[in-house]
Amino acid sequence: MKLTMYRVQGRPGVGVALKVLWGLSEQEKAILDEFEDDEYERKTLLVQTEGSGETEAEVYVYAAGKGNLLPDWSYEGFRQVHLKDYIIMCQYFMEKECESARDQ
Repeated sequence: MKLTMYRVQGRPGVGVALKVLWGLSEQEKAILDEFEDDEYERKTLLVQTEGSGETEAEVYVYAAGKGNLLPDWSYEGFRQVHLKDYIIMCQYFMEKECESARDQ
């Protein structure tokens, strides 16, 4: 399986990437589900990893389907144009999650 980076049509800077995280708790998965919101669905798929071979993994798949994805996403373009806003958005999400955890 070859990893392909896509850009979401009509959403500049939004890309789809793959990162494997091992040993997540259900609570950590719930946080990722909230971060990805309704635009992505968590599915179990067979993936090829470097060094580990083929393994089953839960992955986030863009829910609107491949028809809305464009194969011209570039990390360098994202970094130059959108990274600063993405970091701010991630910091806001993290603060909101920490607040929510303190309230429980």
